[in-house]
Amino acid sequence: MSAVDFESPQPVHEERGLILGDEKGKKVLVISDIHIGFEEELMRDGIYIPNQTPEITKRAKELVNSHEIERVVINGDLKHRVPKTQWKYRKKKLDELDKEGKSFQEEFQKKIREITERMKISSPQGRKELQKEFEALERKKAEFYRDKRKKRLSILEKSETELRNVALFLREVIEIAEVDIIPGNHDGRILKELENSFPTLKSEANLRFHTSGGLVVGNAGIFHGHAWPSAEVMAQDYLIMGHGHAAILLTDSLGVRSYEHCWLRAPLTDKVHEKYLDAHGETILMPSFNDFFRGSPVNRKGRLLGPLFRNGYVDVENGEVFLLDGVNLGKVSALRQFAYGRRR
Repeated sequence: MSAVDFESPQPVHEERGLILGDEKGKKVLVISDIHIGFEEELMRDGIYIPNQTPEITKRAKELVNSHEIERVVINGDLKHRVPKTQWKYRKKKLDELDKEGKSFQEEFQKKIREITERMKISSPQGRKELQKEFEALERKKAEFYRDKRKKRLSILEKSETELRNVALFLREVIEIAEVDIIPGNHDGRILKELENSFPTLKSEANLRFHTSGGLVVGNAGIFHGHAWPSAEVMAQDYLIMGHGHAAILLTDSLGVRSYEHCWLRAPLTDKVHEKYLDAHGETILMPSFNDFFRGSPVNRKGRLLGPLFRNGYVDVENGEVFLLDGVNLGKVSALRQFAYGRRR
């Protein structure tokens, strides 16, 4: 395959992915905010929808195959569930659970040794009774560790189903392309959790994990957007971020609101040089890859999500909005009037 050298990242028509070339000439697909496992949160609120991971996986693979992609960058929030309690508190509970497990194991071994000694001096009938005691102990042990696993998952506030779906998605995609994962705010401890539950994933040559500081691909710096990107990332010509689930809000005269997924391309402000001396590129805010996420309006009141927006480093007012079909709606400053509309 010939080398790829795009002048700028190219959005996939009617989809939520960007294609660009890396330094080795490989064709790279960037997708963001997949949020695998979001169905479980809806289920807790009484809303049931089928598992969407197979459909999400199918879409990603179709993009890889139809565009001859060699490398996929997942720009944060691969999974959905976010723990609500601090790690310090959860660590304390995990230590208590491990202590309980150690005590149980010591007591279990003690009883096994007692049964073994009694076996040596028992009659055939007595040995049958002791065998029953042994089997009862084994059932108790299995029940204890099942309960311990449930408690551990509850303390960690993680879902085994969600992790299984994340692993399923990754295994499917790494069969046909290299995969880079930049962690988002929903991906805390994702590498550790996957290593514990699916240890063979760690050894996959096609799978690489990066820091929240981001990743440089060709002339683009890619980062999720919930944390500060690295200086190297910010020194690139194009700054690709997720986290904001880019969308445009349109309200008609009756007050009916509609949301359309979009791309926001905006310049940096001079203020960015307070922190990044070499920053000069254009920012590209991505829509969520998940069909069920309506998005966060770029033309609403207030600042967009993330430290770059919060500190005024991105000139959102002069940013241009593009729909998924490529239509340019113009600048955000002109689109603000359509966000909240006027009722008759």
